[in-house]
Amino acid sequence: MAAESSEAKEATEGLRRSLEGLRATAHGDLDAAQAAFAAADGAVDYWGLGAGMFKLLNRLMWVEAARRDGETATAERLLGEVEAINPALVAAYREGDVPVAPHPGDPGP
Repeated sequence: MAAESSEAKEATEGLRRSLEGLRATAHGDLDAAQAAFAAADGAVDYWGLGAGMFKLLNRLMWVEAARRDGETATAERLLGEVEAINPALVAAYREGDVPVAPHPGDPGP
């Protein structure tokens, strides 16, 4: 059995931490959500389309958690960073076309 590549380990860790952030957001634990999204962001770089898009979407989930936690400056800084890379994604987010994080009590999919 082949050893898992370091890229695969980073992607797996990034996804795991992002899912923790979504779970924490859904339960209203916004400090934990932001910490998990930050950890996911640090685990993944923009190399490659899949990882890059994941990183952008993870940052939008972090923006949402920061906003809900009253950390407007953090949210705006992160949103600006995403917009510098993909303005169309941020425009869609602002229009409400990018579902990023559940509110506490929202039903599952």
